[in-house]
Amino acid sequence: MSIDLYDIDLEKSALMAVLNNPKKADMFFDKTTPDFFGHPKLQRLYKCAENAYQEKGVLNYSDFYQRLKKEFGDDATKAVEYLGEGIVLPSELDGLLGELEKYSVKRRILDTSSELARIAKEDLTPEQYFAKAEELIFRQGGDYDKAQGLYTGEEASSKWLEEFLAKQSGERELNLKTGFPTLDAITDGLKNSHLYILAGSTSMGKTAFMVSMLNNILQRGKKVFVISLEMTATEIVERLVGINSRVPPTKYNEKLTEAENLSVQHAVDKTYNQSWGISDQRGLSSTDIKSQCRRVAKSMFDGHIDLVLIDYMSLLSVPGGRDNYAYRLGKEVTELRNFARELDCPIVLAAQIDRQVAKHRANKRPLLQDLKDTGVSENVADSVWFVHSDYYYDPELISHKVWDAELIVRKNRTGATGIAPFRFYRPITYWQDGVEAPLESQHGINFEEV
Repeated sequence: MSIDLYDIDLEKSALMAVLNNPKKADMFFDKTTPDFFGHPKLQRLYKCAENAYQEKGVLNYSDFYQRLKKEFGDDATKAVEYLGEGIVLPSELDGLLGELEKYSVKRRILDTSSELARIAKEDLTPEQYFAKAEELIFRQGGDYDKAQGLYTGEEASSKWLEEFLAKQSGERELNLKTGFPTLDAITDGLKNSHLYILAGSTSMGKTAFMVSMLNNILQRGKKVFVISLEMTATEIVERLVGINSRVPPTKYNEKLTEAENLSVQHAVDKTYNQSWGISDQRGLSSTDIKSQCRRVAKSMFDGHIDLVLIDYMSLLSVPGGRDNYAYRLGKEVTELRNFARELDCPIVLAAQIDRQVAKHRANKRPLLQDLKDTGVSENVADSVWFVHSDYYYDPELISHKVWDAELIVRKNRTGATGIAPFRFYRPITYWQDGVEAPLESQHGINFEEV
């Protein structure tokens, strides 16, 4: 009985579907690999489409055709004609992908059966036959297993030893330090593959804390990708400039002094030369974010990102309307947590909590249960941090330009919890570790008069 190893029309339809519906490109390339295409020519066409997509982050006929010219030369037009024409509705794409994956698995099984036939011709004991067959099947399914985090004990031990030796030799940093000494003493830094939720009430300074941490980490030459779902790229830069120049952004529309101008120019030069990227595209889903991170890692950072910052959770695009919103938002956040493992770097996700939750409590410090009002349980995160200041709730203190503040570590799956003291310089949106000398004494600036 013959077995169909691929369906040419199916493979053509799938490629045509994504070319006709470019908004589906993120989802398409997130779920497929070249192995999904069994026909050699269609696999080459897929790779052309994938390369065009990865280069610009979008897919259109013009870029696809340019890739075809590089791959097929004068036969590019014939390649397009081979692909054919047709309209495939976006709603049909999921079904097509399911069929493509089924054929891909069938080909892997047949490859395995050929190897099993070769083993059967060897002169082995019954135990050796089964051992070799099991090893082969396990190895053939390895790509799927690793995606699910499955390892043999030997593989897991080797992976740990490799990381341990790299750390001991100084080749690799133990964890990514935030640049805040007290916080790093509590948490031992940001750990690869972990999802951190950074939460706080409106105007408590979540984004300011995130940008202050970004500033610290960039100064140590690390590669950071920022996904800003609220502020524009230039607004993030403006905050970095304010932090480094000590000149409040509110003054940028005024005539600055010569000294202030020099400070601003020096701060801009700093941000210009650091290893970071930013997306300020709004309405991104977890699939969109994963696609952007993969492209940025490949095109900007030689394949690896040290840290991803996302601001903020409630602005994530959640497919499926408003019904069961909290459940589906939780799935989006869980996708990001799983993606942290794929990237092998920490992801920090800002989240907004309702100030009314703590308003009537004697102790205003936020609790893990406060996070539930965001629609997401603390269980989806490896660590949960809260920014907090009692000044926020005190009518006599809230107008102060420098707040005594705290970063509260409420959950830390692999370490300690605790409270780190901070000062929040609101005019320059800068969080400073409480153990460091105040900026006033370092720079002679009275921020209350700024």
